[in-house]
Amino acid sequence: MLRKNWGEASVCEAQLHAQPNALKHSFRAGEVLADARGRTIYIYNCGDDSIDQLSCDHPADTQVYRLAICGGGDPLVCAQRWPYVVADAGASSTSRAWAPRWIDPATGRFAAAGATDALFVWTYRDRPVYTYALDAQPGDVHGGGIGEWRGMR
Repeated sequence: MLRKNWGEASVCEAQLHAQPNALKHSFRAGEVLADARGRTIYIYNCGDDSIDQLSCDHPADTQVYRLAICGGGDPLVCAQRWPYVVADAGASSTSRAWAPRWIDPATGRFAAAGATDALFVWTYRDRPVYTYALDAQPGDVHGGGIGEWRGMR
């Protein structure tokens, strides 16, 4: 089975269909996954070169470092630059890797289902996936390599 590399994780080709509306785009740097509009899907992977960065990519952990990198500490700026890939109401997945989860965009942490201002977003291995505001057309990968963000390959 063909495998696609995404940072340190690999995603089987069959799993592309487990996350609804996932598309593949080929471009000079390789293939990436995209949302239904053709925008590249990114994941945030924390580095571990400082104590503040340890485990900061999981919504159960501190999001201070991610929010500082993507929005200068402002969650609204972060949400504008790196919008979550929002799941349709009632969305589900047959994959163990992909699942929709409730996220509080003000904190970046998990939220209770239906909580005020919470978003129902797609996650890959429990980590939210994002698009990048400056990706203007299908196949753009302008967000790849900015800080700790990587396009899903």
